[in-house]
Amino acid sequence: MSNWKHHYRVAFTHCTRKLLTICLFLSIGTLIFGYDTSSFSGVQAIPAFVSQFGEEVEGMKILLPVRLSLINSLAFVGKCESVGCG
Repeated sequence: MSNWKHHYRVAFTHCTRKLLTICLFLSIGTLIFGYDTSSFSGVQAIPAFVSQFGEEVEGMKILLPVRLSLINSLAFVGKCESVGCG
């Protein structure tokens, strides 16, 4: 048997149905996570959200950059915490 075939066979010896299922589940989770993040960012552009959580500057309601960064980053902190606890 040639050398590369041996390495190929050794590399996939531990590849089980359970391992493939876990890898598939994690890849789907990545897709869902990306979808979740993009849809959450879109909510910040809704006028009702801006009027509820924005601050009035020169007669207009806007979301300040500090508040936008906190809203976006705290979502990631919550996701990391849930992964650690779950």
